[in-house]
Amino acid sequence: MNSLAALSVKLAQAKKNAKKNVARADHELNALNKQANPAAFLKNDNAIWYYYQAVINYKTSSKWREAGDILMKIAKLYETLKMLLEAACVCTDAAETYMKIDKGEGMNAMRKAITIYSDIGRFDVAGRLEKKIAYMHFTMKHWDDAAFHYRKAGNFLAGENLIDQSDICFEFSALCHVELRKLEEAKTDFETVAKGALQSNLRRFHTVGYLFRAILCLMGMKMDIKQPPPDPNDKPGWIESEEPILKSIQEATDLKYNRILETISEYKQVDFLWKLSKEVLFLQNIVKARKEWNKHDFADHLYYWNNVKPIDRMSLLMFKEVYQEFINEFQRREIRIKRLDAQKLRRERRKEKMKEAKKLMQEMGLTGPVEIEEDEEDKRLSAIIAGDRKLIKVDTQAADFTDSDDEKEDIDAENEDGAGEDGGGEEQEEVAEEVEQEESEDDDDDDEGEEGEEGKKRKTRKKKKMKSKLKPLGKKSEDD
Repeated sequence: MNSLAALSVKLAQAKKNAKKNVARADHELNALNKQANPAAFLKNDNAIWYYYQAVINYKTSSKWREAGDILMKIAKLYETLKMLLEAACVCTDAAETYMKIDKGEGMNAMRKAITIYSDIGRFDVAGRLEKKIAYMHFTMKHWDDAAFHYRKAGNFLAGENLIDQSDICFEFSALCHVELRKLEEAKTDFETVAKGALQSNLRRFHTVGYLFRAILCLMGMKMDIKQPPPDPNDKPGWIESEEPILKSIQEATDLKYNRILETISEYKQVDFLWKLSKEVLFLQNIVKARKEWNKHDFADHLYYWNNVKPIDRMSLLMFKEVYQEFINEFQRREIRIKRLDAQKLRRERRKEKMKEAKKLMQEMGLTGPVEIEEDEEDKRLSAIIAGDRKLIKVDTQAADFTDSDDEKEDIDAENEDGAGEDGGGEEQEEVAEEVEQEESEDDDDDDEGEEGEEGKKRKTRKKKKMKSKLKPLGKKSEDD
């Protein structure tokens, strides 16, 4: 208890001494401002000395904010005396003091120190302080600020020929740009690190790895698929032709992956070891699998590469974009197949309804064209044909998208016969013509099948069932 009491007394005394020293320093400065004195710098020195004593007392009593404020006053006095190096050192001390309670104030003090160090040409110290600020932003996941300060620190250190330290900053800057999806800037940073590694004997064999990451940045970029122009041969409301879509996808694929292959070839001029490295072979196999839409080869190459060199998080983010391209294409193909199936089913349903309507009209003695009403199932099929994804369930894992040539020919043939929601009128006319042709061939069979009492009962049931669906547009015949 006695020791705690003594400690409390000492802390209280330190606070009193700090306030007294601050008051003395302020008195010295006020006296200096009131009258001109040829020995003014001595007064400033006295004020600075009292301020330093106050800082020591404030730090002893854990008053970090007050200590930081006093240090910033000291730095301002040193700037007045044109003692810039001392001012920068005091600003750095103030930044470290502020960091104990307020990181924002600490960063502001550190920026002030960086400005002064830059003015006096001490770019190596300025670079190290920028690196500290960048690391704080990096730990807080402020990727934009972290990338800016890491790149700035890298430029400061590279100007002082501190290549190893600058490359560390550029590498972290690239990782921040990857998180921000600014992959062009990340690629530039990785190329800078690779060229810097060539100048170091210790990091000479890491150059290939940095170039590999630069290529992965290109692989992680999104494809720019342009909206294909409408095919003039397409009828309004019918399922669109697939050729313009495939052409647009192929153009975007060639634009992206041809650039990757060209960049792989260009890197041979950077490092002679790049040409024969396993990274080049792996990248070429990945590009080949992607161009051929071979998802199995793509997965196999990733699996075996992970056994050779474990894939890190950054690489996974880039490969995920390629994987997403596979998923998008597979979903597009399956949705198209489901739309064509729905179109074929709707056509068959309309054909059956038209046959029943024709028979019912003949039995009732009606003439003229007829219209058939759409039920809920027909409306659902029409929505699927129009491309409503809410009604289309896609299972990319269970589907096999390596279609054979025969299957593709069947899909194209079905597409020529199909119609969308707006094209239902043309489709209904075609269905009516087909029904008339089939009726002319099957009249004899239908007459024989309807004879007898059972046939009459079936006719009666059909009449009751079709009355709600049939809309006669003509008049009764004279015989009726």
